[in-house]
Amino acid sequence: MVLVVAKLVEVVRVNDLISLLAHDNVLLVNLSSFVYVSKKPSNHPSLNSYMHYIIIGFVAMMILMGSAITYLKNQNDKLHAKTGELSQANATLNQSMTHLTNSIATVAAELTVAVNKSAQIEEQVSKQKEIFEKHSPADITNIGLHKPGLLQTRVNHATAEVFKTFEKISDPDYEP
Repeated sequence: MVLVVAKLVEVVRVNDLISLLAHDNVLLVNLSSFVYVSKKPSNHPSLNSYMHYIIIGFVAMMILMGSAITYLKNQNDKLHAKTGELSQANATLNQSMTHLTNSIATVAAELTVAVNKSAQIEEQVSKQKEIFEKHSPADITNIGLHKPGLLQTRVNHATAEVFKTFEKISDPDYEP
């Protein structure tokens, strides 16, 4: 029970008491020069009667927080493991990509060389075609009849070159 005592002579204290009396659960008793104010008994249960509910709620909250922390820690561990796996996979992919990039560069260089050789061969073929177009088959026949040694030497030399080329290409250790 709360007991408030104040002198009636002091106006400030009386004003405080009046504001205290504005509440429903306050009872005023006037005895001579003192005013006694006490709390009325309340129909509501006190905090002590709810204390076991508060403790149970607190324990339940702690259990929930503990299980949530454990769950989140497990999830974090799983994510760290996945991060490691993904880092390894990423490193492997980067190595593969570097290898492929180098392979593409090598193939591009070889293709450039092949295109240049092809252009040279086509140029030689066009020169040979021009030579054969200048001289008709009848001209070659006339030269062969009149100067057989000139054509025979050239034909024999060209035939030998062709055979050497075939031997070279058919060698198993041959690399262009």
